[in-house]
Amino acid sequence: MASLQRELDRLGAFPSPGDSGLTYDGIAIRRFGADWIVSDRERGSSHDVRFKDIRDAVESFVCLCEQRWQALE
Repeated sequence: MASLQRELDRLGAFPSPGDSGLTYDGIAIRRFGADWIVSDRERGSSHDVRFKDIRDAVESFVCLCEQRWQALE
């Protein structure tokens, strides 16, 4: 998990205010009951993806963040 934290720090992800999740440039990962939800506000709520395993959710979140970061270059 230390490598995950370094990656999130590198991407500039930060805790969502009042939420149990992280946000980066409109991309969010948050806990919802027993599931994890990754959402991209730019694409709308129809692009929310639910995961049972946090590792899959984090992988999706990091991938979306990297795509957004590369698009900004």
